[in-house]
Amino acid sequence: MGAVNRRFLRSLHEEHLEEISALYERRIGLLDDTEIDHDDILGLEARIEAHLDALVVGAEPALELCAERSLEGDAGELFGALCVFFRQGRQDLFEAALARFAPEDEEAEAEPPPAADDEDDEPQPPLAELLAAAMAELQVAAAEDEEGESDQGAEAEDAPREEDDDEEQDDGPTPEQALGDALAAEGPPSWQSLFERLLEQAPSPVVAGLARAMAVRGIRMGPKVVAAAERLGPGPAMAELLWSLGRARERTSPPLLSSWARRLDQDEAAVATLGLLRFGDPSILDFVGRVVPTHPWALSLLAIAGGPSVGPVIAARLARAEATAEEIVAAGLFGDPALVPELLERLEGEHPEAAAQALYLVTGAPIFETVIETVVEADERELLPNGEPDPRDEVSVERLAQDPALWRQWWSEHQGAFASGRRHRLGRLASPEALALTLDAYVLRRPVRQLAAEELGLRYLPQRDLDVDQWARLRHAAHAGVSSLRSDAVIARADGMWVFARAIQR
Repeated sequence: MGAVNRRFLRSLHEEHLEEISALYERRIGLLDDTEIDHDDILGLEARIEAHLDALVVGAEPALELCAERSLEGDAGELFGALCVFFRQGRQDLFEAALARFAPEDEEAEAEPPPAADDEDDEPQPPLAELLAAAMAELQVAAAEDEEGESDQGAEAEDAPREEDDDEEQDDGPTPEQALGDALAAEGPPSWQSLFERLLEQAPSPVVAGLARAMAVRGIRMGPKVVAAAERLGPGPAMAELLWSLGRARERTSPPLLSSWARRLDQDEAAVATLGLLRFGDPSILDFVGRVVPTHPWALSLLAIAGGPSVGPVIAARLARAEATAEEIVAAGLFGDPALVPELLERLEGEHPEAAAQALYLVTGAPIFETVIETVVEADERELLPNGEPDPRDEVSVERLAQDPALWRQWWSEHQGAFASGRRHRLGRLASPEALALTLDAYVLRRPVRQLAAEELGLRYLPQRDLDVDQWARLRHAAHAGVSSLRSDAVIARADGMWVFARAIQR
C-alpha cells in the first residue's frame, strides 16, 4: 500500500511540476503579447503559485522529484524546482542543480576581457572624479570610432560570444533564463553567504543569475559581483551583470562599467552606459549625445534621460529619411508634442509600427485596428479538401492603427490639449505615475515598455525599480513606492518637466 501511495503521490507531483513548466513558458510568451492586459499575467502567476504551494507541502517526495527534474527536465521544470528549493531552504539541492550549467571543459568559458587601463593598485577617486575620467576616455573612443581608426571593431569580431543563435531563443525559455527568473523571483536574501561563495567559482550563467538576484532582490553583494566580472567575457552573461550593477547603483562598479562603455563597437557598451547614467552624473549624458550619430542605441538613452536641450538632436534624427525604428520610438519616449507632426509623416514610411508606438507614447490615443496575420509560411500552407485555404493558417490581431488618416484626424481634434514645451506620456503630463502606467500598456512592445521602466529609474530614483518581467508581489511593492515619490519637493512640482536624477533640466 505504501508503494502504491508513493507512486500516486509522485504522479500528482509530476502533474504539478509539468503545469508549472507550461504556465511558466506561457507567462514568458504573454510578456510579448500586445493583446493582453496585466490581469492576464496576474492570473497565470496565481496558478503557478498554487502549483508551487502543492509541491512545497509535498515535502520529501516532492523534493526528490524536483531534484531529478532540476538536472534533466525542461526549462520550466527547472524554474519550478528551483523555486521549491528556495522556499524549502534547501541550499544543498540548489547547489546540486547548478551542475547543469558546468562547462564541458575548461575552455568552454569565455576568455576574460582585457584589463582596464586603470591601475588596480591605486586608490579609486571619488565617484564624481571617476565618472569625469571615464568621460574623457569615452570621448577618445568616440572620436576614433567616427574616423574608422579604432581597434575595437577587430577586437569585437574576434571576441567569443556566449550565445549568438537567434533560433534557440525562438524555441522557448532556456535553462539559463529559468535560473535567472527563479533567482529574481524567489532568491532568498538570507542565502547571501552561499551566493557570494558561488560568485567566486560558478560558470557564467550562474554568475549572471546571481547578479540579477542582487539587483532585483536587494541582496548586498555588489563588490562580489564586480569581482566575478573578471572571469567573464563578452556575451549575454556580461550584459546581465552590467545591467544588474547599474540597477543596484553599486558604488564599486563605475570602473567596470566605464571599461565596457569604452568598447563602443561591442553590444555591452549600451548597457554599461545605461549603468553609468544610473549614478546621475550629467556628464555621461554629454557623452551619449556625442555618440548618437554612430551608435543607434544612444538616442534611446538620450530620450529617456535627456532634457529640453537634447530635443533638437532627437528632432534631427527623426527628420532623416533613413531614420530607424529605434530612433522613431525614441522620439515618442522623449514626449515632446512638437515631434508629433513628424511622427505622423513616419506612418507612411518604412516603419509604420514604430511610428504608431511612438504616437501612442505621447498621446495615449485609443486608435486601434484589426488585421489578419498569417501564422504559417506561404510555402507550408495547405488547402482544405474543398480547395479553400485553411482558416487556421491566419489569425485576427488587434493592434495600434497604422492608418495615417485616422491619426491625423485624432491629432487635429486633440492637439490643443497638449501643452507646448511640456513632456507628455500616454496623453498626460509626464510623471512617475505616467511612466509606471506605461509598463502596463501591453499594446506597446516589450522593449519599449522596459525603456519606460529604465526611464523611471533614471529620472526619479525610486527606492524600488520597476521592470516589465517582475513578478506580481515585487511589482506591487515597486508600484507603491512610485506613489511615495510625491513626497519629494522637486518631483511634486515636476509634472511635464524633463527630470534627471530628481533634478529639473532646463
